[in-house]
Amino acid sequence: MDSSSRSGMTPPPRKPQAGLTRPTSSIAGPRGPPAARGPVPVRVRLANGPDLAPVSGPAIATITINRRVTLVNLLRNPDVEFGDAFIAGDLEVEGDLVGLLEAV
Repeated sequence: MDSSSRSGMTPPPRKPQAGLTRPTSSIAGPRGPPAARGPVPVRVRLANGPDLAPVSGPAIATITINRRVTLVNLLRNPDVEFGDAFIAGDLEVEGDLVGLLEAV
């Protein structure tokens, strides 16, 4: 290794091979940020508590949250906690799961 490679200089970017593309992703997704798309028509049911329904139109799905700590965790980090709670059985989805995920 010569001294120029240790001095903090970065090598030039590699060119992708033919037929391969570098994946691109964004938190906003292909349709823009979630807040820009408007409200999501979903009903939220708290176990032993009230239901929160969409203002207009039918709900895509009903999410039942079985534990209070699950609700708190969803508010803190929804991207991670939704899947964790679903797998653990702390959150149930009735209706179109794929449609719900696409809407949010």
